[in-house]
Amino acid sequence: MERMKTVDKSSKRRKRSKPPAPRPDSLSFAERLEAAAAGPLQRKGQRTRARLKAAAARLLENGGYRDLRVTDINERANVSNALFYIYFTNKEKITHEVMTEFLDMLFAPPAADTVPSGVEETIYRANLAYVRLFAANPGLMRCLLQFGDEIPEFEKLWRERNAQWLERGVKRMSREPELVGRSAAEIWTSIGAMGMMLDGVLRLVYVERWSRARENITAVAPDEPRLAMFFTRLWVRALFGREMAWSPPKGR
Repeated sequence: MERMKTVDKSSKRRKRSKPPAPRPDSLSFAERLEAAAAGPLQRKGQRTRARLKAAAARLLENGGYRDLRVTDINERANVSNALFYIYFTNKEKITHEVMTEFLDMLFAPPAADTVPSGVEETIYRANLAYVRLFAANPGLMRCLLQFGDEIPEFEKLWRERNAQWLERGVKRMSREPELVGRSAAEIWTSIGAMGMMLDGVLRLVYVERWSRARENITAVAPDEPRLAMFFTRLWVRALFGREMAWSPPKGR
């Protein structure tokens, strides 16, 4: 009599679930480039270039500029070493292109479905968008410093983008009735100081991941909206010398 075979269900090969497709609207810049590389492009050359940029962005996010190697980019993009040099001369050139596009994303005005109710909500929305982008791209934020230190051309571009952001802020705040008596120099200095404060704190939390900073900041603001609100209160005090009158509706 034939012996009945028992099947161990745990030994069956499980079907691996596919990772979610990259989203073109992701806060992660590397994921956005991966979505663009996976999307419909007109020519094969465009696809290859997009895959190389997406691979470089992901490696920059995970490991930084100094450890980036062309061979690693090619391996991740699944292209030959020779093919890379058809599109980019070296790792500096591809990094420059990737990081310039990252600056475009970083300094773009935050998208909104509704018009903000006033200046306080405008500041809050900008802070929230920046906090979320910083949190989603800590490696690329680190690369801004690394790449800027090594490539003067990029450092100049980064400073120019910062200066443009600062001038837009001064122009916007100069229209506020509460600031009519303030000089442009005072408004410029206030906005510049608050911007540097914001960058410094976020760098401690998301890039350096300093435990003491994370512990204290999490106790004060345990999520990104509340952290953006905390920063907004500081902005309002610095610019207007008063407490906030606006607060976000529940659920936002």
